[in-house]
Amino acid sequence: MKDIKKITPFITSIYITSINIDKSLVSVCNSIHETQDNFQVSNCLGFQSERFIETQWPDIIYYCEFLKKSANLIYKDMGINKECSIINYWINVSPKYAHNVSHHHMPESYFSAVLYVQTPKDCGNIIFERDDSMRKTIMFDEFNEENFGEYIFSPKEGNLIIFPSHLRHYVEPNMNNEKRISISFNLK
Repeated sequence: MKDIKKITPFITSIYITSINIDKSLVSVCNSIHETQDNFQVSNCLGFQSERFIETQWPDIIYYCEFLKKSANLIYKDMGINKECSIINYWINVSPKYAHNVSHHHMPESYFSAVLYVQTPKDCGNIIFERDDSMRKTIMFDEFNEENFGEYIFSPKEGNLIIFPSHLRHYVEPNMNNEKRISISFNLK
């Protein structure tokens, strides 16, 4: 490799940070689950709430502000010269065996995010899929960060994952009797 120069022109980054989750947020999410209709999009056997605007649930505003501060740092790093805004968000409640099929988010959003509110053991990984056809056209003898087809993330309570909205992803089934609870966001 001495005479070969490596250039990495296209990078897809996923950003991960954490925030302390107040137990009252679990109660808020459960209340929404118990009082709202299921807005089924990518979920199977689980619950997704309707889409909310940022100020709709006062108990969630603190987490929205944390997300915006984090996203603004990402925007600055990427050369996006505007303040982040939250287009919408929704609550996900996933009982045992619930999962999400492969999907991507709104075409008008720049980034999407997921905040993990409750994550019992074996509650299901979020898996991001490579969005080019390289893995389908080349037979690799071994896999590394240059050629892998999926990125697997095992969520913990308080994890906040921010990723480009076009990036396809899915969530494995929750194999625990306790519910996995998360909040998903679309940002512009």
